[in-house]
Amino acid sequence: MKLWMVLYVGTHIGGTWGPLPYGLAECQTRAKAQNVQLEQSKKDPATIEKLKAAGRSIENWKFACEASAFRPQLGAL
Repeated sequence: MKLWMVLYVGTHIGGTWGPLPYGLAECQTRAKAQNVQLEQSKKDPATIEKLKAAGRSIENWKFACEASAFRPQLGAL
């Protein structure tokens, strides 16, 4: 099994990174840090306005770590 960092946009996979060269604990630490950054960005009116102007949203984004033999497919549930 290989380790992947996965970006969920709502319930769909919006991005993947990997296979990762480090273990699950490091992946979870990095995913948590990314999720904290996302939460902070959601509270920043300037960031939200820039995203809305570009037609994007980060409201339902979440990073997670997954073990899989193959890269998780974009758009999958």
